[in-house]
Amino acid sequence: MALRLILLLQLAVLVWAMEAAAELALPGCASHCGNISIPYPSGTTPECYLNQDFFINCSSTHQAFLTDSDIDVLSISVSGQLRVLSVANNDPWMTLAKFPISHTRNKFMTMGCDTYAFIEGSSGQRVPTVLDWTIRDEKCDQAKENETSYACKDNSYSYNPDNGPGCRCNCSEGYEENPYLPHGCKGTIS
Repeated sequence: MALRLILLLQLAVLVWAMEAAAELALPGCASHCGNISIPYPSGTTPECYLNQDFFINCSSTHQAFLTDSDIDVLSISVSGQLRVLSVANNDPWMTLAKFPISHTRNKFMTMGCDTYAFIEGSSGQRVPTVLDWTIRDEKCDQAKENETSYACKDNSYSYNPDNGPGCRCNCSEGYEENPYLPHGCKGTIS
């Protein structure tokens, strides 16, 4: 009897977690590629992502790739971070697609004055890297001028990140989940 109760409880938690994850994607869109959660504005089909920059190519083996590249996606956060496996190529000016490398979420240190540092490894070695993403290339004040294309939805606000151009959304205080979806910011229990 106790085992049955534990199994039912585990099943209920699993169903709840799947429903919560599904609310991060647009209705009718895949919320996962394998074990990677795909929150909107990202998506796996044209009707499910904001624009081509947010296309996640979900392979037949359920592996997620950034757009049409060979860059593995490890996780996507609605707070503006995209964790990927990038290729170390000893290029000191490494850039990936539209998204800049996060200057707050990656750790890369060197010491000394006028010092250059390189990520060393065999050619093609993959390195976990956090990228920052934003909506479009305009500041939030400009984005707000067009209400139909403004990305921040109900119970959310916009802000200009400090790592490159664009606008980002966040749920207002007392709300959480996805600020890019209509009714995507849900009230929290206090």
